[in-house]
Amino acid sequence: MNLNLIGDGGFLHVKDGMFEVQVEGKKHKFSPSKVERILIGTRFRLTSDVVVLALKHKIDVLFLDHFGDPTGRIWQPALGSTARIRKRQLAAAHDGSGLGFARGWIDAKLAARLAFLADLATRRKTKAAAIREAMGRIDGQRTRLTALEGHGADLAGKMRGHEGSAGRVYFEALAWVMPPAFPFQGRSFRPARDPFNCMLNYGYGVLYGHVEKACHVAGLDPHVGFLHRDGYNQTSFVFDFIEPFRVPIERSVFGLFSGKKVNRSMFDDLENGVILNKEGKALVISALGQTFDEKVRQGARRVAWRHQIQLAAFGFAQRLLQGAEAVPEDVEVVLC
Repeated sequence: MNLNLIGDGGFLHVKDGMFEVQVEGKKHKFSPSKVERILIGTRFRLTSDVVVLALKHKIDVLFLDHFGDPTGRIWQPALGSTARIRKRQLAAAHDGSGLGFARGWIDAKLAARLAFLADLATRRKTKAAAIREAMGRIDGQRTRLTALEGHGADLAGKMRGHEGSAGRVYFEALAWVMPPAFPFQGRSFRPARDPFNCMLNYGYGVLYGHVEKACHVAGLDPHVGFLHRDGYNQTSFVFDFIEPFRVPIERSVFGLFSGKKVNRSMFDDLENGVILNKEGKALVISALGQTFDEKVRQGARRVAWRHQIQLAAFGFAQRLLQGAEAVPEDVEVVLC
């Protein structure tokens, strides 16, 4: 399970070999053997013995800012697995073959988004024609993405162009079927201009933490990307690898709005946007917890979606080492 510590003024320490959380005068104990991850928001205090106990039990400790973006983590002092994986990853980034992987991840994301829009079209009869028209435009961008030729920066730029065009159409279609009380126009970030983008950004931030950890455990270098640009301390590979996994987050957040579970009291106004408050963060994290625990088919098995992300990272690491033919059937990427 996750410990989601997002309230103001809370305190986490160790007592009798267990994590003890103190919030608003109440105490709660958790066995480290049952904790997989600790998410810590701003204004939450913890002691150093928490860090020691977490490291002993290989528990991921992730710190989030007000927007839900990870600001740091406490994890093992070395990347997982063999250094050969990272050498192959560097080679793929250098020789351009990594762009082929990145193209596949974008294509998988677009396929999952098309499936989501198809579901919406069956339930929103008055908007079905417009949604299907948008699906056709997205599919056109997907076809052009697949057909792209070239190499290096020129190819990467064209890939980003088709991905961006498809994304704008997709979010335009989602805006058509949002509840009238929560309109939005396109994507916005730090800060978000509207409640939908605010919750979606927070969800992406939580997902980012899961994907980065999966990379570490699988022996992949989060900083050696293929499509996203390298920069100082930029985890560019995480932003490449995360793409197929965005859509379940989008479905989850959209479901909160369509299910009328969101209200304006969950947001605080900023000068140029909105930000989630404690009530809003609790709603998003609860919904995402259900999404991450949802069982998905992984080859012959059914596993929690959170574990499917890790299996996909292991699968890609093996692909780097041995070639695509060596990836076991049960680590294929299952999107939704």
